[in-house]
Amino acid sequence: MRIAIDARAYFQRTGIARYTRELVRALVEADKDDEFLLLISDRHRPEDIDYRDERIDVRVSKAGWLDGRAERTQIGREVRAWRADVLHSIFPPLAVRGVPSLVTVFDLTPLSHPQLHQATVVNAFRAAIRPAVANASLVVTLSHAAAAETRRRFPRTAAQIHVAGAGLSTPFLADAALRSARSGVLFVGTIEPRKNVPVVVDTARALRFRGYRGPIDIVGKPGWGGFDVDRAIAGLNGVYYRGFVDDRMLRKLYRRAQFFLYPSSAEGFGLPVLEAMSQGALPLVSSAPALREVVGDQRFVVDIENPAAIAETILDWSAQPAGHIYKVRTALAHRARRHTWQRAARQILRLYKEVSRLSGGGRFLIDDPREGVICHVGE
Repeated sequence: MRIAIDARAYFQRTGIARYTRELVRALVEADKDDEFLLLISDRHRPEDIDYRDERIDVRVSKAGWLDGRAERTQIGREVRAWRADVLHSIFPPLAVRGVPSLVTVFDLTPLSHPQLHQATVVNAFRAAIRPAVANASLVVTLSHAAAAETRRRFPRTAAQIHVAGAGLSTPFLADAALRSARSGVLFVGTIEPRKNVPVVVDTARALRFRGYRGPIDIVGKPGWGGFDVDRAIAGLNGVYYRGFVDDRMLRKLYRRAQFFLYPSSAEGFGLPVLEAMSQGALPLVSSAPALREVVGDQRFVVDIENPAAIAETILDWSAQPAGHIYKVRTALAHRARRHTWQRAARQILRLYKEVSRLSGGGRFLIDDPREGVICHVGE
């Protein structure tokens, strides 16, 4: 089988990029028989991929990023010219004519929470997601929560949606010292409205008022929305904005932190939460369904509208006996380590085989683009 993967997000500093890199590597390692085409962005070169195999053909795509119909058309030309049997669209979501397509849907937050995204992203996503889901052979999500949301918005595709999950990258697979003394609170995520970084700062302020002295670290590349972290934390002793950090430093911060605070309004999975759990930090997350699914314990769901209550939760957990905390950390780490890229790759490979047996695009039409109502054609 000849498998084409739209890997143009491969080199970005985002969760989607980490997913792309780790899944592609796991797919190639797990599948010794098939051939792969990796389409990368025009900002990089094929030799930038740090592992090569005679079965892997890395090419620079000429498709414009979030360029709508023109983007789909160009990707279609490239994968058909390569004579692909299957196209896996990772991001942005798209399906092309003439090639059976597997489409990954990370989340639908530009539809469910448009106020938390830039208008250009919302418009581009709305234009892309409907034809992608409509014309895909199969749709794959990272969580059951994302699958349920996709079924709700696109009800006629319910039988086509599969959950394949994600996994822990190599730096976060090593056993952490779960019994070690820990201190402080950590946040990791892009500095943008959806992540609710002001809630982290307000929680830090409430903790300092209550006498909590542990370090509070905010990690993440600057995004959009104009929130100035350095200005917001000015005058708060022991609160640090570290910007983007590499995996080695990130693992160190995970292992030092007593708590991992992730008050995101909406997610399709929550990879930083999984990483933090694997390294022994106690997660505190919003009530977003996907985050509740990752954590699996209602005790760690907090009210992001009430930073003072979050601070109280942190103080309450800090007062728990060390033996109890160790048991909780162990259970959370075990839960996190069930998520592996090898498992995700095996599930995706099975879906490729299923996709290759299907007819591909043209099975659905969008009846009303404003509402996303989908109807079958030819029934």
